[in-house]
Amino acid sequence: MSNLNPAQPSLTPNVVVANPHVRKVMNVVLGITALILPILGIVDAGAEGFSFGAWLPIAAQIDLFLIGAFNLGVINQNIPTATFDAKVDAKLARGEGMGNGGGLA
Repeated sequence: MSNLNPAQPSLTPNVVVANPHVRKVMNVVLGITALILPILGIVDAGAEGFSFGAWLPIAAQIDLFLIGAFNLGVINQNIPTATFDAKVDAKLARGEGMGNGGGLA
């Protein structure tokens, strides 16, 4: 007899930031800043009336640090492992389903 209430495995087993909306917003914000800062550097090099040179390198390094930390701490943690996939496949092969009372969806 199969388990009537199997624990449903998470598709993101090691989530550091639980809210998917926060993860998406952070990813978009960091991606946009990663695109804007080099553009500002190009504009700064070609423009003579103003200069971003005082704060642009510092902003770029902070942005790169945040992108790296977010990538390692959040995005990479949300990629399911091969072990997780094997566990799900084994559970499905036993007919236990994925949390829907023992049947397959």
